[in-house]
Amino acid sequence: MRRYSFHIAKETLEHHFDFKIETPVQKSYQIVPRQAGAVILNQDPTRIRYFNWGLIPADSKDGINDGRLINARMETISSQPSFRMPIREKRCLILADSYYEWNDTGLKKYPYRVVPHNKSLLVIAGIWDTWKSGEFLINSFSAITTKSNGMVNKIASRMPAILTTKKEQMRWLSDLSLSESKAMLIPPKEDYLNVYRITEKANNSKYNAPDLHKEVAVPLNIDPNSKK
Repeated sequence: MRRYSFHIAKETLEHHFDFKIETPVQKSYQIVPRQAGAVILNQDPTRIRYFNWGLIPADSKDGINDGRLINARMETISSQPSFRMPIREKRCLILADSYYEWNDTGLKKYPYRVVPHNKSLLVIAGIWDTWKSGEFLINSFSAITTKSNGMVNKIASRMPAILTTKKEQMRWLSDLSLSESKAMLIPPKEDYLNVYRITEKANNSKYNAPDLHKEVAVPLNIDPNSKK
């Protein structure tokens, strides 16, 4: 996952998670690495917080977010030094309504939006950590990725690990063993998601407007040998 959107009404979030949100919801049509994203932590499950996207491990020497750790692969998360503690102790829900993916055909990049069929909240399994230097601290997170399901595989071989029900989402925040956590990191059923082309304005990481959610009338007809 390289970029995503979070444009959900506060009332929808309150109804889904069953807690009161005291501060304004920070919405965005395009969240990019190193920007703040909405998360719910396993250590604080009745509050939405805003952490930086791109994990800065607690033992980082300089606390720099260089954007390399925006995603954590499910297959290696328990052994990679930056992720092996957070997957065991610091899990979070990443709140979105869709994410964006690109399929490269020749010299041209084509952006797509991946969204639940019912256009509801999209909840992604994540991990978080806190880097400290004296009294200064930085909170950050990574999205967990897995192999794509049949729908997303038309454009990309990987996708975020999506938690499709509130029961799954609350379980992710509960006290789980490593094996129990990893068992939850599977692609959703193919009919859970819809994939469609969007404006090429999405190629500009600074572009942030409602038309990023609008479908462009181009059929999904991609050469599978061209995908990344």
